[in-house]
Amino acid sequence: MNRIRVWKALPVLVLITILAGRILTASETAAALTKEQISDVGRLVRSTQDKVTLLQARLGERQRELGAAYSQYKIDAANSRRLQGDIIDLQRQLLDCHHQMHVELRKIVDEKQFERLRRRLEQMMTSPSKLHKTNESSVPKP
Repeated sequence: MNRIRVWKALPVLVLITILAGRILTASETAAALTKEQISDVGRLVRSTQDKVTLLQARLGERQRELGAAYSQYKIDAANSRRLQGDIIDLQRQLLDCHHQMHVELRKIVDEKQFERLRRRLEQMMTSPSKLHKTNESSVPKP
């Protein structure tokens, strides 16, 4: 998975991590999230994902406009600079959005809970197929 896909998927990965796998070790039990925390994190993730989706759509539109401007022999320098500024601003807004999500996440969970989420995210990023098999085995068969 490339970095751009990971960046786009981060809010969703946080939610999946929280809801994935209900088998906890003794050390993880202390760091388990309450129902209220799961709800709060879910709202945060959905809100962040909504913002990110909107910003990414706008960013893609501006990038296409800039590409179209550069596909012409004559370059409209003022329009190109304006589009470049728009693209930079939208990228900054995406970074701000992700930063705010992380700030808010730390208001919801404590350090141990955060560390548990971080480890699960890391595990998902390094071996998603292994995590998927683990979750499948914990689901009762009909």
